[in-house]
Amino acid sequence: MTENERKEKSNKIANKLFETEEFKNADVIGITISFKTEVRTKEIIEKCFELKKIVAVPKIDISNKKMYFYEIKNFYYLEKNITKNNIILTEPNINICKKIESNQINLLIVPGLLFDENFNRLGYGGGFYDRFLDKNYLPNISIAYQIQVVKEIPIELHDKKINSILTENNFYKMNMVKSK
Repeated sequence: MTENERKEKSNKIANKLFETEEFKNADVIGITISFKTEVRTKEIIEKCFELKKIVAVPKIDISNKKMYFYEIKNFYYLEKNITKNNIILTEPNINICKKIESNQINLLIVPGLLFDENFNRLGYGGGFYDRFLDKNYLPNISIAYQIQVVKEIPIELHDKKINSILTENNFYKMNMVKSK
């Protein structure tokens, strides 16, 4: 996809997300800062700020293989961090951000590279979301481009299913698929 196509599809996905009951009913949204060719989350975060929702962004603790969430009040609360695989993540600066406990999050936006029709996801290989979802049942939605949803992906025992997948074309929810 071109950058313009990504932007257009990201905007369509964001607008569909804003119409979901899950988003409307959530006061605290857990969401990553997108990078590379992921569905753009900047506009979603800006809408959360506008609606006075609390935005909780994950911070990865590599040594403990855990993920913690921190509230950001604007984009100046973020900093760049480089992982051991040389991936540049944009994460909250924990020196100025308030920690958000997992049980405070009403909706978790779960990232991924690939998804299947059985609500499995292929992440970036760190297992952070799988471990987090294993310990914390939270309403969650993955946002993805339609081309990221395939019939089936290989899974491992530790992989956790997601509740729903929202694309520019469809809203897949456990036990039902809505098209728009």
